[in-house]
Amino acid sequence: MIPRTVIALVLVAGAWANSAVAAPEPRAFDIRDLVALDRVSDPRLSPGGKMVAFQLRTTDLDANKGVTSIWTVPVDASSPARPLTPAGMVASSPRFSPDGRRLYFSSSKSGTSQVWRFDFGNGQVRQVTDLPLDVGSFKIAPDGASLALSMEVFADCADLACNRKRFDALAKPRASGVVYDKLFVRHWDTWKNGSRSQLFVARIGEDGTASAPVRVSREIDGDVPSKPFGDDGEFAFSPDSQWIVFAARIAGTTEPWSTNLDLFLAKADGSAAPSNLTAGNLAT
Repeated sequence: MIPRTVIALVLVAGAWANSAVAAPEPRAFDIRDLVALDRVSDPRLSPGGKMVAFQLRTTDLDANKGVTSIWTVPVDASSPARPLTPAGMVASSPRFSPDGRRLYFSSSKSGTSQVWRFDFGNGQVRQVTDLPLDVGSFKIAPDGASLALSMEVFADCADLACNRKRFDALAKPRASGVVYDKLFVRHWDTWKNGSRSQLFVARIGEDGTASAPVRVSREIDGDVPSKPFGDDGEFAFSPDSQWIVFAARIAGTTEPWSTNLDLFLAKADGSAAPSNLTAGNLAT
């Protein structure tokens, strides 16, 4: 009869041998590994301080593209992180509502970049904005009833429909030549097309959808937020949600070499033109 210790040693040795055979050969970390790494960014703490929402970017090497989604995880790591947005839905920029009951985010699921939200109570995902233009950055007002958002528009267009037609026309050029009569010509890898990023505010109805937005940065010849790296950190609601402050650099003739961003105060309902709070400060 074979002793139990011998049997145990044989089993352990067999398991070790199998694992040794199955283990991959060590190799150097290469560029494909770097590209394929998952990337976590834009963490946001819930109002109650119990949850973190973040953006996760995964890479589809075969399709040569990155895919972003929204995940949540308890701050005490009592359970694993889990995806909040549906599978296949590209999403980014998670933002909690002030009461923590909803999570707003950006998604191009509808064909253009719009604001969506997830309801923690019923688990439903719904579209909040349905605008003819892409929504850039956004922010929820402290009372949860308004939404500040940025969009690219043309100064001489009176409404969003006019802007949509202008962008569609630019997408079908009849000639490749472009004439620029002032700088900037482009920001990094994006050529200027005459539009400006401008700030709007829309009310959120009881049904969860946003109303037609009003432009609160009117008469501002500059980008809100600024380019090329500006985001929702460059505008903020007042605690009572009645006012909004934003940063902007007036273009004029010095825009390409100026760093003079000023702070402007505007009514959140767009009823008055913005006023410059820092006109005496010639720096950022």
